[in-house]
This record gives sequence, C-alpha cells and structure tokens, in this order.
Amino acid sequence: MKLETIKKLAIASIAIYAALTILAIIFGLFVFSETLRLASVTPEELEASPFPYLRFLIVGTVIFALLISLVAIAYYVVYSFVLVGSTKFENKTIMILLIIGYLVGVVAIIGLIMTLAYKEQDESK
Repeated sequence: MKLETIKKLAIASIAIYAALTILAIIFGLFVFSETLRLASVTPEELEASPFPYLRFLIVGTVIFALLISLVAIAYYVVYSFVLVGSTKFENKTIMILLIIGYLVGVVAIIGLIMTLAYKEQDESK
C-alpha cells in the first residue's frame, strides 16, 4: 500500500472517529433529555398511557444504536487498513500504538497522528 493511500486513510479514520464521538455525545444528550421528560410525568399520566412517553425514548435509542454501530464498523475497517499499512514503516512504535488503539481511543488518535507525521518525514527523503 502506498504511503499516500495510508495518509488518506489515516485522515479518514480521524474524521470518522470525530463523527463517532459527536454521535455519542448527541446520543447521551438525547437519553438525558428524554429521561428528564419521563421523570417529569406524573404517575397518573404514566399509568393512563405509558407508551407515548416510552416509545420516543426506545425508538430513538434503537436508531442511535444502529447509527453508532454502523459508523463504528466503518471506523474499524478503515483503521484496520491503516494498521496493515503501518507494518511497512521502519518505526514499529506506530504499529504498536495502533494495535493498542483498538482498545484505547486516545492511543488510536495518537497513533494516527504519528502515522501522518511519519509519512511526511518519509516523503521528504
């Protein structure tokens, strides 16, 4: 895999990670606001018809979960391509950081940034 391709994939991976983070924040705010709305309902209203209050929360949670899952799968596919491409680098630290990045998100971002920096050093030779 060419270094230019690895650089483009690393940028795409960072962008997808940012989108995934934004989606997770929006999901958290959605659940928080709907929980507050549900908490403000009186017990009599909830006993009379619980489904209108719970339906929006359940449907929203399912939609957000599917969306986050699809974006996460796309992220890990692109991230795997970057990891495979980084095996050709002389500096194995980047590859190790990318492997650890599968479990720790901050390390993944550091590894992707180091991939971009390493490529710039390699292109200047």
